[in-house]
Amino acid sequence: MFGRIATWEGEVVGFTIAVVHPGSWTLAPVCYLEDLFIDPAARGRGIGRALVEDVLQRCRQERLVAALPAHSGLEPRSAAALRQIRPGR
Repeated sequence: MFGRIATWEGEVVGFTIAVVHPGSWTLAPVCYLEDLFIDPAARGRGIGRALVEDVLQRCRQERLVAALPAHSGLEPRSAAALRQIRPGR
């Protein structure tokens, strides 16, 4: 499990929490984006996108399969992310 925080002008405005666990459908470990929160007052600045990209970058570095939940509002990107992040590619 790991988390990240985002700051804007010295204030914490968002965070992610991701859980890494053995996969039941892949040999590589799976990184599941468990939580993504952006303060409503800070939305529209690309903070959420930057936090998700940070999780995806870590998946690439550690050869994890990325799993972004459909209810995150990122479903179209999640399918592309799963194809891009699959270990060995």
